[in-house]
Amino acid sequence: MLTQFLTKRFLDIKQIINKYDYENIIILGREQEIQEVEILTALIVAEGIDKKKITAINDNFGSTFKNILYIDDILKEKNIKSINFVTAPWHSHKSKLIWQKNSNVDLNIISNLDNPFDYTFNKKKLSYENIKVIIYLWFSVFFNYL
Repeated sequence: MLTQFLTKRFLDIKQIINKYDYENIIILGREQEIQEVEILTALIVAEGIDKKKITAINDNFGSTFKNILYIDDILKEKNIKSINFVTAPWHSHKSKLIWQKNSNVDLNIISNLDNPFDYTFNKKKLSYENIKVIIYLWFSVFFNYL
């Protein structure tokens, strides 16, 4: 069974791959017992995308900064000048800041279908988990800004 996180990211990806034709799809995922990239790759192929278009990368680098530098190198090798980027909602802003400081590739961050930050000011839906994510996000943004 897919985790809630993987399900949400797949639905975000599915939304854009069904609207547009991409020559290259790069998937970066965490190393686990069953690799996230393998699961997402299989799901995307099941949606009709040619597996040859997909570059799967297991997250061996340990930080967003190193991951972005690695992906930027891949994009340079493939002569890719712009990308659509899908990541977890709490990771988007930090990734964008790091990307803008370290890459010349144009970045378009795709809006997430189920973004917990859409509810941050709705007191009924504001949970301890959302508060932790928001605090982590702002500390991370501050750290990466420096």
